[in-house]
Amino acid sequence: MPASPTRIAFVSEEFRSYVASDAAIRSRYGPAARDTLAAPVTTFFDLTSDAAAMCDERFALLKGDRRKFQVVVQGVLAFTGALDFSQVVPAATLVDDEKNANLPVAIVGIAGIDYDAERTTLIVWG
Repeated sequence: MPASPTRIAFVSEEFRSYVASDAAIRSRYGPAARDTLAAPVTTFFDLTSDAAAMCDERFALLKGDRRKFQVVVQGVLAFTGALDFSQVVPAATLVDDEKNANLPVAIVGIAGIDYDAERTTLIVWG
């Protein structure tokens, strides 16, 4: 690739940045909204458009409203051998009128298994 003045200026820049933001999120959460400018994500893209595409995908994941729940399930859930975690994310639908939740969730952890009471406490995120 020839060293044109445009290419030299591009390569000599210390860094390039691309920022995605949503005014609705800022107004909803105010100062509690995550400040992504404080911790930039380092990438190794040559083209700003490639970094922008990655940033937009990451922003789409982060801007959704998600909540963490601890759920008690009757019965002892045996995950060993039942699910191949390399192939599937264990998921469920959480319905809780008290917390105004009716949403799909991912099971992200097991907080405890009580064999005597035959119940399992799960940590879910959705």
